[in-house]
Amino acid sequence: MNRGFTLIELVIAIGLLAFIMTGFWFATLALERRMRSDTDEAILRVQLHNAMENVRLHCISASKIEAGSLFPAGKDSQKATLHFRGQRDVYTVTPSVLTDDTWYLYSKDAEGNLVLREVSESGRPLSEEVLVESRYEPELWFRYKSGFEPNFLEATISGNVVRGGVTGKVSRKLGVRFWFVGVLAV
Repeated sequence: MNRGFTLIELVIAIGLLAFIMTGFWFATLALERRMRSDTDEAILRVQLHNAMENVRLHCISASKIEAGSLFPAGKDSQKATLHFRGQRDVYTVTPSVLTDDTWYLYSKDAEGNLVLREVSESGRPLSEEVLVESRYEPELWFRYKSGFEPNFLEATISGNVVRGGVTGKVSRKLGVRFWFVGVLAV
């Protein structure tokens, strides 16, 4: 009696093995894609959190807001940039000493990154810190709503992330109080 496999049994076994391996391969690709999108979203969330903390720390110590960045009194409005003078060292706040201040500008650069620029009084860029990368299509809005205190703004930073083939928006919102200066044009 011959104990070997027939050709048909071998073809069926190879076909089943190929089917199982193909399913395993597709599952591995799906898992890798999911891990990549989860990692992308986590990176975006960290960048948004760090950017919002940057806004909070720099705005608290602002000593002057450039005229074009002031908000109209008694009227809801929003701006995508904020230009102000503040402390160079945000952990050592000295509002009566202006020699340790510098001018800052929150905006987007030419590549679409959300940045904090240190600028000279004439507006010439001195340094630039990328807060949220352009691949996330970041947006920053400073909003003043009538009824807010004259030294209070709402800041919203958002970005887009692709998850499962669908683009979704992730955002952070924060109330920002300026301790030493008002935000309204009077």
